[in-house]
Amino acid sequence: MTEPIAPSSTGPLQKWMLRARCGSKAEVRAAILAGRVAIDGVVTTRFAHPVAPGVSVTLDGTPVSPPPAERLVWVMNKPKKHLTRIDDTPERLGLGRYIPADLPRLFPVGRLDYNSEGVLLWTDDGHLARRILHPDWHLPKVYAVKIRGHIEPDDPRLDRMRRGMDIGEGLVTRPATVTLGERRTRATWVHITITEGKNRQIRRMCHALHYQIVKLRRTAVGPVSLGDLNPRCARALTDDEQAALRAAVGLTP
Repeated sequence: MTEPIAPSSTGPLQKWMLRARCGSKAEVRAAILAGRVAIDGVVTTRFAHPVAPGVSVTLDGTPVSPPPAERLVWVMNKPKKHLTRIDDTPERLGLGRYIPADLPRLFPVGRLDYNSEGVLLWTDDGHLARRILHPDWHLPKVYAVKIRGHIEPDDPRLDRMRRGMDIGEGLVTRPATVTLGERRTRATWVHITITEGKNRQIRRMCHALHYQIVKLRRTAVGPVSLGDLNPRCARALTDDEQAALRAAVGLTP
């Protein structure tokens, strides 16, 4: 008889099993509710049952190997016309097809809207994700925005973004760093850095200033940049990138 395998990290049963690649969220929940999961030989039907080091977890009597101790962080170049979610909907595509199937279950850190593209982080570390998203950590997010028309350097609307502006519904943005990039005949690239992440913030800022966006691409989140990563591709952060990202939000590597 095979000996049960003890977990190496503590967590609620449902999350522990997801990280241990026991199936989708729906499959894991169904298994727990059906009494197919036991901890130290005792069946539990509680999703939040704590799983601590030194205990064994079995599914249908078979030992479950513990999830990896290291937390994963990946970066994707999100393509346009995709929802920021794992699964497809009947009308629109999700992004799960671009994440390797043999990874533990990852979730996106924040979101890019349907028509936006660029840097999208994925992780299984909820604490890190919360730090990245929380405005108190002032983590810079950099966007390249292609705006229809020819924008002059002294356009007063650029200064409104730099000072912080009202984008409606009682929301006022923090000051942003704004620089002009390449100016073409019919469009101008504008580079905008913000340190918060209000819902659809860049689009709402441009809409309030009567700028028409042609393309919106996020090029960096903190120290993690897009680089030469192609659309629809994803890769794990390097050790240096992950250490720099964690340090930027006050966490140790």
